[in-house]
Amino acid sequence: MRNSKKTMSALLAAIMAFSSFSALPFTASAAEVESSNLVNAEFGDYEYQVLDDGTAEITDYTGSAIELVIPGEVDGYTVTKIGQSAFEEYESLTSITIPDSVTSIGYGAFADCSNLISITIPDSVTSIGYGAFAGCSNLISITIPDSVTSIGNYAFNSCLNLTTVSMSDNVTSLGEGVFCCCPKLKNFTIPKKINGIDTNTFYGCTSLENIIIPDNIRCIGNEAFAACENLTSITIPNSVTCIGLAAFSYCTNLSSVTLPNGIIDIREEAFSNCTSLTSITIPKTVIEIGENAFGYDCYKDEETGKYIQTTVEGFTVYGYQNTAAEQYANDNNFKFVSLDEYILGDVDLDGKLTILDATLIQKYLVGIEEFTPIQLTLADFNGDGAVKIIDATAIQRALVSG
Repeated sequence: MRNSKKTMSALLAAIMAFSSFSALPFTASAAEVESSNLVNAEFGDYEYQVLDDGTAEITDYTGSAIELVIPGEVDGYTVTKIGQSAFEEYESLTSITIPDSVTSIGYGAFADCSNLISITIPDSVTSIGYGAFAGCSNLISITIPDSVTSIGNYAFNSCLNLTTVSMSDNVTSLGEGVFCCCPKLKNFTIPKKINGIDTNTFYGCTSLENIIIPDNIRCIGNEAFAACENLTSITIPNSVTCIGLAAFSYCTNLSSVTLPNGIIDIREEAFSNCTSLTSITIPKTVIEIGENAFGYDCYKDEETGKYIQTTVEGFTVYGYQNTAAEQYANDNNFKFVSLDEYILGDVDLDGKLTILDATLIQKYLVGIEEFTPIQLTLADFNGDGAVKIIDATAIQRALVSG
């Protein structure tokens, strides 16, 4: 049997301390407030309450099972909801099976079940609540069924052994900090219906090596990928217009970043302390670059009053004259290389567009050729933020059409 139930605010306070950012406020919905005023009934080791629609919500568990199968019915009432903190801190549990009558998993429902290894979520579930599995430090993998459309803030926060997550493109809402401080999560594909990556979504995912960002993402939130130490390269799609504060800060192995046409705002410390990043190409569309966006240190120049960044020796900004890129480089004494003198698509840098340029792109894509930052910029002929076979095809068409 577990200790007396702690509040979710205490759990989140501990998680926030581990994660090094402030705890976030939680506001209960009207339905949750109303639900909390209902009288609990008992069914064996379970406590439940009857909801307005005549179904039941599991509110507490007083047993000591190791492998638990939650009933689909209590006293004749169909179980449709796992309530707030219902199974919080049951350290004995190693596996849980949720019945296929359940449609929602509530706020902190299984939070801090530290020995939970396996959980089966049925196709009936449509939403997973705030911090539902936060602190389940032994959970290794999770499969989110196709029925789920919403995953709440910090749902899997500090699942320290979580390595694999599978979810479909049916997910339309992915809350902030969902996988914050999951240091063993290596790969993740963001659902295609998501239009933004929220604050702290992958904060502290130190093993994350590969992330696929879909074309409909518009903004990358504050600290979204901060401290992802094993992330080596990132391709940001053309749909993204804003990169948030410290979004990729302390990604110390990040050596390649592609910023597509469409980026407008790069906020403070967006790529700060990315000590392996030696250059950046900034498109014409960028109109705002925040302080210390690409540096690893920042100090105030007493004569001018401006904050000056330092970075790796020889750090180079590639951009266009009379743009935010040139101004940013000048303000911080960074080397600036103007792209105005180059021809888009001229990856062999011979001053003209030829079939050889298309061939070089094809060789690059199969690993025969390596490109410099300037070549990568010129190879993105259609300006979508990535070098693909379509760029080589577009060059060939341009040559044919004259």
